[in-house]
Amino acid sequence: MLCPTRELADQVANEIRRLARAQENIKIVTVFGGVPARNQMASLEHGAHVIVGTPGRVMDLLARGAIDLAALNTLVLDEADRMLDMGFYGDIVQVASQCPSDRQTLLFSATCPDGIAALAARFMREPHTIKVAAQHSAHKIA
Repeated sequence: MLCPTRELADQVANEIRRLARAQENIKIVTVFGGVPARNQMASLEHGAHVIVGTPGRVMDLLARGAIDLAALNTLVLDEADRMLDMGFYGDIVQVASQCPSDRQTLLFSATCPDGIAALAARFMREPHTIKVAAQHSAHKIA
């Protein structure tokens, strides 16, 4: 799963860990820049079922051979609009190009700028779009 910031990657990984508590031996590894890669690489040596990270660090670990995406089933692009705003389009392309072509790709975005349509067209097969029709109060879910 690619996230635009380390804070979001950490938050998402913690939520996945919470959701996966009912399953035994699910290994979730979070990878992001700003810290030495050594500990992240050591965690990856033991394998991972889910990797949550920022594009730059994922690309770094791919280049070092610490991540192998050959067995990847699902690629998730979380907050894709923010990743585009932050200039990660090329990084997303590079990571996705190393994933199996028969993977499932999930793309989540709060907004739908033109770049999102381009990402969907490039990386998804028969995508389904789900849009919220109206805004609702933050205090009440309709």
